[in-house]
Amino acid sequence: MSFARVPSQDYALDYVKKIMDACPNIPVYITGHSKGGNLAIWSAAQLDKERSARLVRVFDNDGPGFCKDFMDPEGYERIYKKTTKYVVNFSVIGMLLDSKTQQKVVANNEVNTLRQHYPMSWVVEGNKFYTLTKRSELAKATDEILREWISTLTFEEREKLTSIIVDILQSSNAKTISEIRRTEGIQDVIPMLKTYIDSDKETKKFIASVNGRLRTAIKNNATKQKNSKKSNKKGDTPQIAEEVIADNDDKSTE
Repeated sequence: MSFARVPSQDYALDYVKKIMDACPNIPVYITGHSKGGNLAIWSAAQLDKERSARLVRVFDNDGPGFCKDFMDPEGYERIYKKTTKYVVNFSVIGMLLDSKTQQKVVANNEVNTLRQHYPMSWVVEGNKFYTLTKRSELAKATDEILREWISTLTFEEREKLTSIIVDILQSSNAKTISEIRRTEGIQDVIPMLKTYIDSDKETKKFIASVNGRLRTAIKNNATKQKNSKKSNKKGDTPQIAEEVIADNDDKSTE
């Protein structure tokens, strides 16, 4: 859905249009979390000028972005200033692919990095999210690695990788990722592993190639960090550590 149009995006756009047409005299807000964030941005950007003018705000809560040139530039330009994207400190889903939307980092009480994506762990103050001034260095390094890795994949490779991942996940009896992570859900992991083991040679070769490029991206980032530290020791402009504090200047009522 981030690099190819999918049915859920058309359903979302159709839903938004029906709601706006059924309620012509009320202000409209569009929001979504994770995949829903992607759908919120997509549907808002595809609206015609008349409907787009009725939009008050669009909120993308840690949803994946889009590949370059995938979005209609004219439609996106109409909603850009109305759009806010919330991401968590260690955002994996929300930082995938391009996102030109202004971003705010939500404070989170979840220690587990991947579980920060779950909105029930997001900190709320009054009627708005409690935001931070910046994300951690580890989180930003992870972003760079994922972006470099994804940039090495062609459109066809991304589509193929997505299909393989879906096939593997569908072989499990688990309905959610949380079920797979539970100890008692190990019986669901076994068929997933078997699906990979039973894959043809071409699929395994493709997965190995993709995995190799991910390792290269990790290595490149490590080298970049190492060289940066060496430069600082030689007397170049030092990197000043900034404390992550609450952004109390944000007076919005989002």
